[in-house]
Amino acid sequence: MTTFACSSNSSKAGTKRFASVGRVASLVALVGAVACGRRREPLPIVPKTDTWRMHGCELHAGVESDKPRVALGEPLSVTFRFTTECAEQLKMLIGGGGARPDFTVEAVDAEGNSLPLLDDRSEKSGAEGLVDFGRGHPYVQQLNIGQWIQFDKPGRYELVVKKDLAIGYSRDDIDWHRATVSTPIDVTK
Repeated sequence: MTTFACSSNSSKAGTKRFASVGRVASLVALVGAVACGRRREPLPIVPKTDTWRMHGCELHAGVESDKPRVALGEPLSVTFRFTTECAEQLKMLIGGGGARPDFTVEAVDAEGNSLPLLDDRSEKSGAEGLVDFGRGHPYVQQLNIGQWIQFDKPGRYELVVKKDLAIGYSRDDIDWHRATVSTPIDVTK
């Protein structure tokens, strides 16, 4: 049993009791802080990667910022990386995509609200082709976030990047997976 003693200057003064066992201890601490009326710090946003299996290979996608802290109005780029250590030599179908190369980008603030996206005025290219993909042949794409989003106030954001990836041995056996990855971004004044 975990006991939280609320301070006497709290409007909810008194003692709250919560059972905590193993993994739920941190959740219990959070519930205790809320029950006592304490303001909690926002939980940290941690990078999220995507890993899945396709054509007998384990595939990995991730995104990282060129700098995790930027000032309002400062340019921001991130690198989307798609890799495998599989010995199989696969092919990846890529398309033109124009200024926004077939990615979806979203910024989510600490309250869970998505920032509005900028209008997409880029022309899409119909060009597509197969490129080698496998060990030693990663797919790497630099993304200028200013093409999707304009940060209008300081804060901590989760930058979510999605890309439909088409992988196979040839054009005849392509399988699709939507990779969803994210990284934290701190925007300052």
